[in-house]
Amino acid sequence: MQTPQGTSLTYVIPKDPHLRDLHGLGVVVKWLIAGLPNDLSRLLRAARRGGLEIRIDIPHLKRLGNQLDRTVNRLVVGIAAALIIGSSIVMTVPGGPTLLGQPLFGLLGFLGAVIAGGWLLTSIWRTRREE
Repeated sequence: MQTPQGTSLTYVIPKDPHLRDLHGLGVVVKWLIAGLPNDLSRLLRAARRGGLEIRIDIPHLKRLGNQLDRTVNRLVVGIAAALIIGSSIVMTVPGGPTLLGQPLFGLLGFLGAVIAGGWLLTSIWRTRREE
C-alpha cells in the first residue's frame, strides 16, 4: 500500500477497511516490514545531514520537578536547623579555638546555617519568579 510521505500508521488504518479487521493485522505487519528499509534509509539520511529531531513529551515532568524542588528545600531547612542546634551545643562546651571570645567551631556552624538559609531563600525566590 502506497501512502503519502510522512503519513503515520494511525492515519492509514482507519481509512483502509482491510486493515481494520483482525485478519488485516497481517497486512499491517507486511506493510510495516515492506516500508522499513525505505524508512530506515530516510532516517539515516536525515541523521547524517543533522536534520534528525527527536521530541519527547513527558506530561507530568513539571509536577515531578516541583515536588523534587520542595523536597530539596525541606532538606536544606533540616540541615540548617541541625547546624543551628549543633552549633548551639558546641558554643556551650569550653575549650578549643576561639574567635572574639566565642568557640570557633560554633561560629562556623552558625555561619553555615546562615549560608544554607540564604541559599534556600534565593532558590525559593527564583522559583517563584519563574512561575
